[in-house]
Amino acid sequence: MRDYIKLRAFELSDEMVEMVCRATSDFPREELYGLIFQIRRAAVSVPSNIVEGLESKIIEAEKVLNGLITSPRKRQ
Repeated sequence: MRDYIKLRAFELSDEMVEMVCRATSDFPREELYGLIFQIRRAAVSVPSNIVEGLESKIIEAEKVLNGLITSPRKRQ
């Protein structure tokens, strides 16, 4: 499955990022590069890790499948 947008976990984490951004918009401006930045960065890391993990699993599966496809050709 290459389309991570179809994953429920990605959908929920994306909604969480939006909620975090709305919630932190009321924080004091002097916290912009402190607390606000850290909270938002932590929230964004969740969907980012989902996409990264999915891509790495796809790459591993493609390597295995390519190896299986080419191995019978090498024996001939």
